[in-house]
Amino acid sequence: MTTRRTILLLEDDPNLGFVLKEHLELHGFAVDLHTNGVEGLEAVAKRRFDLCLVDVMMPKKDGFAVLEELRQARPALPVIMLTAKG
Repeated sequence: MTTRRTILLLEDDPNLGFVLKEHLELHGFAVDLHTNGVEGLEAVAKRRFDLCLVDVMMPKKDGFAVLEELRQARPALPVIMLTAKG
């Protein structure tokens, strides 16, 4: 039995977050979705993730602030930044 890879998804748009979560789960990933940076960092403190997908523009703590704290807490954790900005 193989262990499913776990992804932390930080996306404040509920529709996009739902679509991304469903798509990733259909491809075998376990996805923990949070809608702001504060909740996301709390999740990282409690759980192990294989990858973080982080929206740049989020309430409470934006993606860049989350990335900075992630680098201090878990420097080897892969992070992909998501943005709709040009």
